[in-house]
Order: sequence, then C-alpha cells, then structure tokens
Amino acid sequence: MKDFLLIDFGASRIKTALLINDEITNVCDYSSIPPCDTKNNKYEVPVEKLKETFIQIVETNYLKHKYDGILICSEMHGFLVTDNNNQAKSNYISWKTERSTLGNPSDFDILKSQIEPIFLKKTGMNPRACYPIFNLCSMTKNGEFTGGKIVSLPEWIATLGGKSTNKAHVTMSAGLGFYNIYTNQFDKELVDVIKSDIFFNDVVKDIEIAGFISIKGDEIPIYTGVGDHQCAVLGAGNDCNTISVNLGTGSQVAIINLKNDFCEKRPFFNGDLLSVITHIPSGRMLNSFINFLKTINPNTDFWQELDNITIKELTKSNLNMDLSIFKSAWNYTNGSLISNINEDNFTKENYMASLLRNYIFQYKNAIEKLHPDNMYNKIVLSGGIPSKLPIIKEYLNIITDKKYTITYNKPKYDETLLGLQIISKKYIKGD
Repeated sequence: MKDFLLIDFGASRIKTALLINDEITNVCDYSSIPPCDTKNNKYEVPVEKLKETFIQIVETNYLKHKYDGILICSEMHGFLVTDNNNQAKSNYISWKTERSTLGNPSDFDILKSQIEPIFLKKTGMNPRACYPIFNLCSMTKNGEFTGGKIVSLPEWIATLGGKSTNKAHVTMSAGLGFYNIYTNQFDKELVDVIKSDIFFNDVVKDIEIAGFISIKGDEIPIYTGVGDHQCAVLGAGNDCNTISVNLGTGSQVAIINLKNDFCEKRPFFNGDLLSVITHIPSGRMLNSFINFLKTINPNTDFWQELDNITIKELTKSNLNMDLSIFKSAWNYTNGSLISNINEDNFTKENYMASLLRNYIFQYKNAIEKLHPDNMYNKIVLSGGIPSKLPIIKEYLNIITDKKYTITYNKPKYDETLLGLQIISKKYIKGD
C-alpha cells in the first residue's frame, strides 16, 4: 500500500495531510496566498509564492514521513499561461477574476452573444465571466496575452520539479471553457475565439502521473490534480441516489448521472457526469454581507451571531435579499439587493436572520430546479458552512416539507481530503 501527501488548494485556504497506511494524519491548514493584483476586476496570485508554498509543504511533510506520491485537488476555473517549457508567463489568474466585464458593451457581453448558443452544448457550462475563455479574450484584446499554453493550477504545480508529463485531469481541463465534455477534446470552434496561438496539455480521465519532484534525492510522482468540487462530492459519500449540496466558499448542488438535457454538467470520476447548479452564493457572499457590519462594529463576531439565530427568528424574518453579489453568481442580474424594508423591520437582528433565511432558501430552489420530478429522497450536506451553522440542516428540512432525509455527519476531516483518500484506492491508473 502506497502512502501519499494530500493537498487541497482551496479558494480560501490550503489543506494538507499525510495518508499513511490508508489513515489520514498530520492535517495542516494554511491561509491561501494573497493576491498581488486586484485592480480592474483582477484577482491574480504571484507564482513565486505558490511555488515557495508548495516546496515548503512537500519538504516539510517528507521529513515527517517518506510518502510515495502527491495527490492534489484544486479550485477550478483559474489558470496560468506558460511557454513550451512550462515556464510561467503570467501570474495565477484566479476564478475570482472578471476582467472581461469592464466596458459597455464588455468583452464578456460580446463573446457571450457569440458563443452562448453552443457553449452549454459543448462544455456543459453556462457562460460566466470568471471562466478562462472570457478572461483570455479580454487579455488578448488588451495586448496582455499573445499566446502560450493554458494550464490549471495543479498542472503547473506538477511542473515545478522540472519533470512534467504534460497531462491534465478532465475535471480541471473542463473548467477552462474550451473543452468539449462530449467529444472529449478541446473544441476548435471555442479555441478559435481567442485570436492568439493557444495550446493545452493532454487530457486524461484516470489519475496518472503528471510530473516528478526530487525530495532529499528521491523522485516523487505528482499525480494529475482534480477539481475540488468533484473531490468533495466523492468524499462526502454521494452516489447515484443522493443529492449533493456542497456549501463552502463557493457552493454547488449536484446529482451523479441525472438524465436530463437542460442543466449544466461536469465530468466526475469513472466516466460519470455530474448534473449541477454551481456558483451559488455561499461563504464568499456571507463574508461580504458580514464585512459590511464589521465596518460598523469590528469587535462583534457576526458568524457567531448567525449561529445563535433560532428557527423562530428565521421564520419571522421578512427582508428579501438577492444574494448574487458577484457577477458570476447563480441568478446574477444587476447585483445584490435588499427589499421589503420599512421603518420597523430594518434592524441588525432582522438583517442577520433574513440573510440566513434567504441563504438557505437558495438550496431549496436549486434542488427543485435541478430535478423537478422529485426522484430523490436523500440530501447529503457537505462543506465547511454546515459545520459553522448547523441550523441549515434543520431549516432546510422544514422548508422542503421533510421530503428528504438530510444528512450532515460532520466528518473528522474535510471532504476533499476524504475524496483524495478514495482516489488513492480507486482511481489511480496502474495502481
């Protein structure tokens, strides 16, 4: 049995663990690397800091235990530009980047109108400004991009030892916005919208070796990194009979191999597809609403106040909130709003209870939209938010009329780490 270093490059933090004799141990948590550029709807992270952090993680853990390989999951829809030799030509451009939305009409509006009739049918995704295809279009028009290889974060991480196999897992490649999940190749019609020479790594469906890194004289394989959403769905214990509701910095509702043609799709494992609603406002949005209150009273723990809210207070709350505060959010129109305000109900208490009520109702609406025929009776909650706010499970059960068995068994370890543990046993090619 092989031992592994597990790494989750998440949107808000980096989690690591050692998998020794199939037991997760030595779990560590790091803050994500802060951006170096957030101007003009950018969110770019310096590659030097990413490399430094990765090298520190692999070497520190190797001193603890000599593992046999490195398994990675990562936030999706971010990218780097490299040259033919895998040398970075850009910062890491996060999914939080929406540079294509500037201008009127914006580059996003122009390209969206051009490719919207084909985009969902090819990629399984609805157009969103955070996807690399739209950011690259804008970068090309502005002269910031003149060609190169487009890679996701784990693809570039796998090159840091200088020995890359130039392979990418389908869950990451599909998030770039150029990959046809039905023909299993990068789509020429989508690639051609970027008026520059772009190319990609080879895409694989198994977990294969993506590169090697030398640690203390030993050559350690780095395996193809996978999408953190898919990894969390796997680690939470979902199967074809459950509805996955994952609540983290971002949020998704997903069902494995649901037979429909109207919703978004994402590659999963073992050739399966997820039917999904993604980019549901979650932790990122809650932090924005809470940070507003912190500007007024920085000494209050507003997350604790959310946790103190009762079912009665949720039921009585009466502010209506559109929580789509960022442009790539599910159901985004013209930004977030609060309505039904009057002189008697605009209090901090009603604000907090209404925020939580509207937040939970999103998932009732998403579940009903994803499968209106009510074919399923079990919901599996996952992610960090249900742990912070246990009332989510209780209130969701009430507003769905107890149609579902709702489970949230707080895991000992994050679902992404549990997903990587499953991958180590089931999906590594040749192992």
